[in-house]
Amino acid sequence: MLGRQEEWVQNLISARTDLEHLFKFSEKNIQQAWREVEKRLRTVGIPVDHSLLDIEDVWIHLLRTYK
Repeated sequence: MLGRQEEWVQNLISARTDLEHLFKFSEKNIQQAWREVEKRLRTVGIPVDHSLLDIEDVWIHLLRTYK
């Protein structure tokens, strides 16, 4: 991975693990939990125009790739 991509992935992992409790709290509100991850990523500098609609798919890919 390139530096910027690696930083983005590290930020995603950090945000997702920090907010793990939101994912365990309610399976029904899983999209709200992902919105919170998106908010966290935006606070660390992900541009507003950058699409984060597929961050759940990125997370699943990371889990499968780096078991």
